[in-house]
Amino acid sequence: MLLQVSEKREVESIHRTAEVYRSELDLALVRVEDTAGFAATHLRGRAERGDAPDAWQAGQDNSLRLVQETFAGMPAVRAYDVCTIAPDGTVHGHAFTRPSADDAFAEQYVTDASSLLPDGAAEVEDTAGAWLPPAMSPALGRMVITYVQPVITGGARTGFVAVELDLAQIARRLESQTVYDTGFAFLADATGTIHYRLDETRGIDVRQPTASLIRRGVAGDGAADVQRFDVDGVSYDTASSATKNGMRLVVTAPTTEVHAEARTTMYRMILIFAWCFVLTAALMLVLTGRLARLYHMTFHDGLTGIWNRLGLDHALAEWQRTAKGKPAVYMTLDIDDFKLINDLQGHAAGDEALKALAQRLSTFFGKKAIVARQGGDEFTVLLPETTGARAHELLTELTAHAQTFRYQGAEKTFTISLGYAAAPEDGTSLLQLSHHADAALYATKSKGKNGFLRYAAEQEANTQHAFSLRNLSERLPGAILVHQADGRILYANDALVTLFGCKTAEAFRTFSKGKASTLIHPEDEARVTAAFAAQSTAQDATTATRCRIVTQDGTTKHVCIITRQIPDDERGVVSYSVIVEEENMA
Repeated sequence: MLLQVSEKREVESIHRTAEVYRSELDLALVRVEDTAGFAATHLRGRAERGDAPDAWQAGQDNSLRLVQETFAGMPAVRAYDVCTIAPDGTVHGHAFTRPSADDAFAEQYVTDASSLLPDGAAEVEDTAGAWLPPAMSPALGRMVITYVQPVITGGARTGFVAVELDLAQIARRLESQTVYDTGFAFLADATGTIHYRLDETRGIDVRQPTASLIRRGVAGDGAADVQRFDVDGVSYDTASSATKNGMRLVVTAPTTEVHAEARTTMYRMILIFAWCFVLTAALMLVLTGRLARLYHMTFHDGLTGIWNRLGLDHALAEWQRTAKGKPAVYMTLDIDDFKLINDLQGHAAGDEALKALAQRLSTFFGKKAIVARQGGDEFTVLLPETTGARAHELLTELTAHAQTFRYQGAEKTFTISLGYAAAPEDGTSLLQLSHHADAALYATKSKGKNGFLRYAAEQEANTQHAFSLRNLSERLPGAILVHQADGRILYANDALVTLFGCKTAEAFRTFSKGKASTLIHPEDEARVTAAFAAQSTAQDATTATRCRIVTQDGTTKHVCIITRQIPDDERGVVSYSVIVEEENMA
């Protein structure tokens, strides 16, 4: 198969080379035909007007000057003749010749122009014009290819335009072309047996015993015959293509060179196909990778890498399809006082806590568990083929110690609250299990957080009364500030952030620099600090202090700070304050 492909490429290669050089030559021949036709049309017009052929010169005639300029730009054109035929058959005309392509045409008027033309030029009657076989030019003394365009006036031949192309010039042009490494191109007669080479422009008959045809093939539509000859033991491939003037353009090269070029082309194509295959495979890998990443982004939480809400729905649907009444446990949990982590240590710390909890849950419950982040600090876990009793054992172990995460090189801790419902005892549908796990979570928070409870029916009634610290801090009618004796802020609720004109907790931390003293008007700072110091000596005393504060945009506000100070074993004396703007006090 590979040999057949290679052989086909060989034929196509040399055939293509012959066609390329043939088309280049034909373009030049067409240009000669068009220019001669233009000159003939002009000559016919002059004859119809009755102008005497010896009454004009090319240099004084704009049309013939254009003809001369066109031929001057064609190196192969060495002579052209513009002739009229008298009633007695005598040929009169203007002959233009030049010794070389670099010379200008010399013009002369002759009364017997036929003596200057190749045989048969004056007898051409084909109105479309005709090309003559290569012949010796009497005017030039060299082999030429002649094109003759008759002038027909009133149905009679009254003149002609003849153009002579130097065969040596054409041969030189062809033999300068690259045909593989040592091959060459040349012209031959219509039979392909008379070759016209630069060293043999008169033509040489190649029908000799040393050149024997050993193979013939036809490529494409038959425009070029591809033959293989053996010449003195060396194999040559030859292709020829018919030219516009009835000759044949021939290219020939050693068969080994044609083989090498064809195989190089074939290997190049194989290489291209291989590269295309590799690129396609690489593209498929890239697209597959992107689809995998897109799938992961669609169904997984961007921060923690576990299932997101959409992924949870997908995973639960798959589980439900194969569960078939098997036991399972559905859990809902969140981080206790997660807002305090964000407010006191920053959102970056909160993110680390979320990632640590996701990793802990995935590792602790194993690969069969469905672990998802619903949003914020809320997580959902489904344990397939797990009973309520087994879940109690697992959660006892999980919550026995506080959860940990690392932030800024230090280990931090947090606790979690969790509620769970077991199937089928606490519910058979996902909706029931989810609702009952939520009720158990609220019950856990109502008992003080940091633990877990299983669903019980009485929890439904208590759910509406379950309030967390977050509920209280966000809904109390005032801004809440918690800080240590040295002024370091431990907590600030959203109302306090808004009171000081800040849009986010992060902006408030930047504005306050983490110190409560920076919030007080400079003129009131000493008085308020002294009041706090005096209060610290009294146990569980609550005081109210009026002062001014300065917001982020420089606005001064009058407020009342209601403070209670409580000793803390870890942080010392801690001040708990509610700050109310005086214009808002009834």
